[in-house]
Amino acid sequence: MLIRILGSRIISGMLTHGFGWRFTYYLAIIVMALLYVLLLRKLLDITPKYKSTYFNLLQSVFNYFRKEPGLRIAALYGRLAFAG
Repeated sequence: MLIRILGSRIISGMLTHGFGWRFTYYLAIIVMALLYVLLLRKLLDITPKYKSTYFNLLQSVFNYFRKEPGLRIAALYGRLAFAG
């Protein structure tokens, strides 16, 4: 993932050097618009089966966190990996 980030910086730098800084933004606008249209056509119209409130849905996440020790350990690993 780090290589992709560094590679995108190199490519955008070359595009900016060759075509100017505005070209990079215009290209991003075009790519985002194409992705929007593609996703709009390809993703299905799915209606959720969950019939409760959003607050209850958020509360269920905390209930899982309280009941599942594996989830707590995975969250701790993620926190430690993010911290250092």
